[in-house]
Order: sequence, then structure tokens, then C-alpha cells
Amino acid sequence: MKKELKDKLVSFGLGIAGGFLVVVVSLFMLASPGGQDVGALDVYHNRYTHYVKTRILLQDTGVLDFNTSGSGETINSSVADQLDIDATTEVEIATGLLDLNGNLDVSGTSTLTGAVGANGINPDAADGATIGTAALEWSDLFLADGGIINFQNDQSVTMTGAAGGVVFSGSPTFATSILPDAADGSVIGSATLEWSDLFLADAGVINLGADQDVTITHVADAGILLNTTSYVSFRDAGINIDSPSDGKLDIAADGTGQDDITLSGTVAMGAIMGWKKGGDVATIADAFTLGDDGNYFDITGTTGIDSIAAKTAGTVVMLQFDTTPTVSDGGNLKMAGDLVATADDILVLVCDGTNWFEISRAVN
Repeated sequence: MKKELKDKLVSFGLGIAGGFLVVVVSLFMLASPGGQDVGALDVYHNRYTHYVKTRILLQDTGVLDFNTSGSGETINSSVADQLDIDATTEVEIATGLLDLNGNLDVSGTSTLTGAVGANGINPDAADGATIGTAALEWSDLFLADGGIINFQNDQSVTMTGAAGGVVFSGSPTFATSILPDAADGSVIGSATLEWSDLFLADAGVINLGADQDVTITHVADAGILLNTTSYVSFRDAGINIDSPSDGKLDIAADGTGQDDITLSGTVAMGAIMGWKKGGDVATIADAFTLGDDGNYFDITGTTGIDSIAAKTAGTVVMLQFDTTPTVSDGGNLKMAGDLVATADDILVLVCDGTNWFEISRAVN
């Protein structure tokens, strides 16, 4: 049936759908002179549709249903100043540009497949949101050349991308180890960019070698400790200081001169002085020369000794006689008289670079 009300035409229809009585109302509005309000229509008592010029107004909590009524695809205003667009599965907005003038509040999962504009993605407040969660982590982060990651409310700590690395500002703190990508795979500093100082805590250890076989350990308020039989070398491994066993310190030089190890200044001897055994020497007239392999020698011959080839000034030697040569005071031997040696007698001499001077003798 059809009924005309003043300057509007309304159609009413009745039907059965799904076991329910359906009332279909079609409203055709005819503009009145002057473009004024053209009236209102009461449908189901609580839902009002009001035409005012070019607007449609649903009063109170009226709802626009799409597809089948009650299926969930609706537009309504549940409270004042709020518009609700609801759909059971998806709300699709297909347009070349969607312009949102205001804040976007997403309470569910948000998926962005396009680009993000120049203003970025911002939280609703400082320290107000996270990127990812403990269970849902992002995979990779890509920043442009010179991209910066800012930390702290005042951005006082930053990580800036640079060619081949990252530049830190401030003093970064690390809770765990800083590791190379492989053993022997990275260096600390470079030939042109050196670090200044290194600070280690009490008992800090510097480990050397792939199996940490050499260590340098800090001894609090005392010094540093080199482990077990490790040594400190100078120039090459033949010149070194080491401790081959507990209570023993060796200073070694593999040179061929008597001045291989030089002690400058006053040397205070708080222990027994050690001697290095050289090769045995047979006495030969006019050609008596001590070797460079030690400072303590067994003299095996019986030929008399009236001179000894000079060595570097300060060289001290000990001669132990196995037989009965005579050592004569004269030539470059400055002694407290001749020594007619017997087996096991001892003579200690020091050289000034030219002459040998007697320090002591022991007749045994």
C-alpha cells in the first residue's frame, strides 16, 4: 500500500522472511519551498530518521544495518561524540588516500603493508608504548645511512649508523660480554683510531691465546701476575725473564758477548749469586781464551797462564783448576802474587776491558 503525506511519499510493505514478520518502509522526500525541514518519520517508535536539507539524522542510538539486520555490520553512535563502525570480520576502506585528522587508537593487532609518512609512528605519551612484546618480536630493523637510535627522554645516548660500524654517544653500559663474530675475527681499535685507557677491576685477568694458555692477572694493591712458566721476552724469545719453578727467577740472553745482560747502577745482592757453567778450557801458552757461554770455567790443562784474552769491562769469571798450572802475576793479570794451583783451587777475576784483576782465591 502507498500513502502520501503532504510533500513526502511513504511506502509500507509487509512480508514474511525466516519466520519473521518484516515491515519495509520506503521514504521519498520532496523538498519544500525554501529548503526548510521536510518533516520526520517514526519507525518502530525508537528509531527516527530526519531529513534536514542534505543530511540524514539518526537520533539517539539508532543503527544503520547492512546486509541482514543483526548480522554485525552496522554504523551507529553508541555515546555522544562517538561514531561506531562495526563488522563481524572486516571493515574495508578502499581509497587512494585516507586522511585521519586526529589520534589513531588501535586496541587490537595492526598490520602495515605500505609506507609510513614523514611524521612517523608515535606513542600516546613518552614511555607509553612498546614495539613488539616478549612473545611477539619484530624480525629486522633497517635504517638509512646515518640513521640514529635515540635513548633517554633527552636523547642523551645515541647509536648512529656509520660506514662499516656504529657510533655510540655517551657511555654505553654492557650487562654481558662484547664478542667478535668469530675467534680472532675482530680487533679493538685500529692503527689510526686507538683507545686511550683500559680499566680492569681488582683481580681482573687478561687472557692470551686461543686456549687462554697465557694470562696476566691483577694482584690487588700489589702488581700483576704472569701465570705458571710463562715468560716476558724482549726482541725475541731468546732474551727473556721467567720463573721455571717456584722460588726461582731466570734472566736469560742468548747473545755471544759477556755483556749480554747489563746491570746498571748499584746492585744489592740479597741472595747467593749464581754462576753459569761454561765449557771446560785447556791451558795453551800465549792463547788462553775463555768462552762466551758462561762465567764459571773448569781449567783442565797444566800449561802455565801468564795472560788471558780481555772481555768487556765488568766481566767477572771464576776459574776452578782440575790440575796444577801456575797463574803468573804480570802481563794483563794483576794479582796478589803468582798462584801455583792444585786440584780444586779457585781464582776469581774481574776485567776492566784490558786487564784482569784478582778478586779472591781459594786454595783447597
